[in-house]
Amino acid sequence: MFIAMSRYTGSDVIERNVIDLCERTHHVRRCAYRSSDLTVPLHASLTALASALADGKMGAAVIALNDHFRVLEAALPDLVMRALATSLMQD
Repeated sequence: MFIAMSRYTGSDVIERNVIDLCERTHHVRRCAYRSSDLTVPLHASLTALASALADGKMGAAVIALNDHFRVLEAALPDLVMRALATSLMQD
C-alpha cells in the first residue's frame, strides 16, 4: 500500500516515514510494552494515523504521521526509562 502511495505521489517520503515509524514503534514494543501500556497521546496519534490510512485520506495520513512522530519523540525518553526500570526490577 505504501509503495503504491509513493508511486502515486512520485515521492518515497511516506514509505520512508512509515519504515522509520515501524522501527521506532518496534523499539518501544521491544522494551516490553504492550499497546495498552502506551500513553494516551501516543495511542491517540497512532489511532488517528491508522484511521486516516484506513479511510484512504493520504493528506490526513501524512499529517497524522508527522503528529505521531512528534508525540513519539516526546514520549520516547519516558518510555525508555520505564522499560529500563522494568528490566532492572525483573533481574
